[in-house]
Amino acid sequence: MKQKIKTILSDLGLSERQIEIYMKLLQLGEVTGYQLSQELGLTRSTVYFVLDELRAKNLVLKSPGKKKQLYSAKDPESFFIEKQQNLQQLEALLPEIRSLAKTYQKTHVHTFDGYRELQNSLRYFLEATSGQSLALLLTYSPEGVTEERAAFATFLFDSLSERKQSVRAILPDHEPTKTFVKNNKNSNITWRTLDTKMYSPQVAKYVAETAVLYVARVPGTQTGLVEIFVENENMAHAEKQLFEIVWAQGKEFE
Repeated sequence: MKQKIKTILSDLGLSERQIEIYMKLLQLGEVTGYQLSQELGLTRSTVYFVLDELRAKNLVLKSPGKKKQLYSAKDPESFFIEKQQNLQQLEALLPEIRSLAKTYQKTHVHTFDGYRELQNSLRYFLEATSGQSLALLLTYSPEGVTEERAAFATFLFDSLSERKQSVRAILPDHEPTKTFVKNNKNSNITWRTLDTKMYSPQVAKYVAETAVLYVARVPGTQTGLVEIFVENENMAHAEKQLFEIVWAQGKEFE
């Protein structure tokens, strides 16, 4: 039972030495600092220092005696009530505290490597941005729609079809790629095309409201592909603004 009490008091912010002295005071009642040091085998300076800490926490009373000052433990109920009130006040301030955390939000970055991880990176992105509108800037392969790219595109279309949120996508004006999309067109996506000379086919962007997924072709590397997931609202907002500029220059998909 004593160990359980010590654990609770520790959880409430008391140090091991504070718990030791407070529990001894509960047992002894009203004593001097000297008597307490003798009972515990501690130096008087340590005992008086900890007694002052416990008084600051409103757990110990000091009253004048005939010759020396006396110390006694306060009813723990008042301490528990005070902690409970502090917790209630903290809960009331929780929305404001969360807004501060959002203001100073850290950037979370995850990297994936190769075609094998491509679907995992997209799945991770979609789960992290569930309920958000999406803007996609897709790429093309100059050599045509390879088997790997076709498999991923099918997975992409199937994943997006399950979302009820708005999805806009810019597709390069590249005939093999456009033909593939026409054959697998999804009513959930609004498409526009852009001249291939206006942007590089090396990097695709998947932009949400709080995160961005970059899929970059890296010729000469072992896997040839790298996916980078960045969770940061400011970066996502900047990418969304750039997307709107590009979207305005796109043509309706035919």
